[in-house]
Amino acid sequence: MKKRKKSGQITIFIIVAILIVFGIVIFLILKSGSLNNMNNLINRDNSIVTKSRMINDMTEDCIDKRTIDALRLVSLHGGYVEVPANFLNLGFTEIGLGFDKSRKLLRNREIIEKEISNYLDKSVSYCLNLEDFSQNITLEKFQSETKIKDNKVIINANFEYSIKNEKSSSSFNQKFSNDYMIPLGNMLNDADKIIQEQIKSGKSIPISYLTNNRFDVYYDFVSDAGVYYILYDKNSNLDGINYFFITGGNF
Repeated sequence: MKKRKKSGQITIFIIVAILIVFGIVIFLILKSGSLNNMNNLINRDNSIVTKSRMINDMTEDCIDKRTIDALRLVSLHGGYVEVPANFLNLGFTEIGLGFDKSRKLLRNREIIEKEISNYLDKSVSYCLNLEDFSQNITLEKFQSETKIKDNKVIINANFEYSIKNEKSSSSFNQKFSNDYMIPLGNMLNDADKIIQEQIKSGKSIPISYLTNNRFDVYYDFVSDAGVYYILYDKNSNLDGINYFFITGGNF
């Protein structure tokens, strides 16, 4: 004897049938091209989002590399990204004068912050290679801000760009923030104190002051005309290299 199908089972069969029919209809519509516009819209949006993510990743990597470059240049050039007209030639590098006879010339944090930011603002666009993505990707604005703290340097950046095609245009505003754990602020403070002691001592080296410094301090003479100091921090690391700062000047 066959069992009678319950109403609940019949309902399930009806729902399944409806889904099958609906699936066939959707297939026929897709095949006929009625949903091509929707499909193109989805593909277009996915393409823009993908490009945006790739650009953001490239920009973040670029900011990081250019920041490391700037921080290394500052350490090698006595507080300058670009060597100034008045410099001391050490043979292995050239540094801006930290002092000249009785004048203290070492740059303060605010000036160095602006120079690092200017370097980033000018150089980032050269390493983005936006033409690799599309001719319709435009860099609208890039602006960075540098903050030198005692034990770290903070880089904040705002990056605005647009992605355009024949039918639409999308604008993006991406913000970046990175911390670099190097004691540049403390090194500038200590370099300033060393220079003050050097000016007081004339041509003599303030040995007692150097031995009490929080950093390892090395010095050498530049012929008979001047001296330079290297403040070295064995506990810091910038891209695999311990951070240091060089300053010096003329007697």
